[in-house]
Amino acid sequence: EREQYTTPRLNDNLYLQCFGFPKIENLEEYTGAKALWLEENNIQVIEGITNMRALRCLFLQSNAISRISGLATLSMLQTLNLSGNMLTKIEALAPLARLHTLELSRNLLSSLESIAHLALCPSI
Repeated sequence: EREQYTTPRLNDNLYLQCFGFPKIENLEEYTGAKALWLEENNIQVIEGITNMRALRCLFLQSNAISRISGLATLSMLQTLNLSGNMLTKIEALAPLARLHTLELSRNLLSSLESIAHLALCPSI
């Protein structure tokens, strides 16, 4: 249906949106993925993607994520969409030196202090 290879590491794109997943799991073998679509699930924690080091685009919008974490090993990441979540503070993005596109609309970011971490992210 989504035209994926049966050998996980051969998939450049992984389409897992709109399934209602409560967590990210069982993606350890998808080491070659460059784009991961996980929007419109019920994900609360960013986890289970540390082996996806080739990832360039990560789409996590419209979930239930309240904290940014689990991204430090994704050094190739260029695009991150976290809009429509429950974030109250921006954090843990400084190690992502290639990140140049960040979408954070429709979160609970209500003060300058809640986005102060962005000053540590010169590529954005």
